[in-house]
Amino acid sequence: MDTTGTPSQDIQREYLRVDAQIPLAVRRVPASEVRPRRARLAGEAFLSEWHTVPEVEDKRLNDWLVMLDAKLNAIISMLSFQDQGFHALPVCAVNISGGGMGFATAEAYSPGETLELKLILPFTPPVGLYVYGQVVKSEPAAEGHLTAIQYQNMDEEIRDDIVRYVFERERELLRAKRR
Repeated sequence: MDTTGTPSQDIQREYLRVDAQIPLAVRRVPASEVRPRRARLAGEAFLSEWHTVPEVEDKRLNDWLVMLDAKLNAIISMLSFQDQGFHALPVCAVNISGGGMGFATAEAYSPGETLELKLILPFTPPVGLYVYGQVVKSEPAAEGHLTAIQYQNMDEEIRDDIVRYVFERERELLRAKRR
């Protein structure tokens, strides 16, 4: 609380925000394309065609098959990342939360416009996402514009990945302060 007794803006927010550097590309979604698009994982369409490995009675063989399946999924995911252009994303400074994101852009956007964000959350293994958001603010800045979006049409599993990244990043920052 501030001295006037009203909650500060940070306390009123639903999600914790953190500054980070992540691979990110922003694309304006043209009005002709605007329809409810759902946030999704990169390569999700390809991987959804496959099923999990059936369990085998021999525990050692089963463990080996599960490990082999995980490695193959990682290779497929990396190839999918490359095929979809995730390997070439520029690293950008962002302010990210489970509800939205702020970042610098070269061009100005109008409030209400829909943007597609193609980003990588730097987990092990990395998670590539396509996220859609509505512009809530775009203000001139020293270099370009500061743009803020609120996520749209996002499943809780994807939001949970973003929130998990925010908490891991916050933990990193706190550890760095203690050193």
